[in-house]
Amino acid sequence: VIVKLISEKLKIQTEINLKKLVFTGFTKSDYEVQSQIKSGKLLSVINNDTVLLASGYVTLLPAIISTIIKLITTIIVLYLLQPIFTLIIS
Repeated sequence: VIVKLISEKLKIQTEINLKKLVFTGFTKSDYEVQSQIKSGKLLSVINNDTVLLASGYVTLLPAIISTIIKLITTIIVLYLLQPIFTLIIS
């Protein structure tokens, strides 16, 4: 439950930061560029893309870190059980 709470908080913070970054970049662009883009479509794309990126960031990054930790732990345990076999495989 605590991990889920932290994950959701991180996801929301990431979404907010991405949206601020995109909106800041858009507002600093030329008026000609801004006038060519429909605001409704822009808001929809920004919202959907930031949600997708934040979701991927929050779920994929911990999964990669977890996998690396499991791999290292497995190699250590294997080394403790069969050092010669571990050195041959590694």
